[in-house]
Amino acid sequence: MALKKYKMHIVMANELLTRKDEVVVVTSNEKISVHHYKTQVGDVVENPLIRLIVERHSAYVEKPDLLYISLKYHQMFDITNIYQKFLYGNRSL
Repeated sequence: MALKKYKMHIVMANELLTRKDEVVVVTSNEKISVHHYKTQVGDVVENPLIRLIVERHSAYVEKPDLLYISLKYHQMFDITNIYQKFLYGNRSL
């Protein structure tokens, strides 16, 4: 729901009980469970989560034309409107 409502590419979710051990990353076409490795001293769930987000963001930056791909809800993003919002925020042009 948040992907569509807020036009996000990734939404992260966790449960209170397992918040230090697992985070679920949801995209328009997949759900990825991210866990930390209990065998590595000092490892926290944020470490693999950051690696995943950096990897996904880097891929997105390299191929910005992905904005034109129809997402799960068949909503096409208009690059012009997104760019204008980026430049001007909610101010009128």
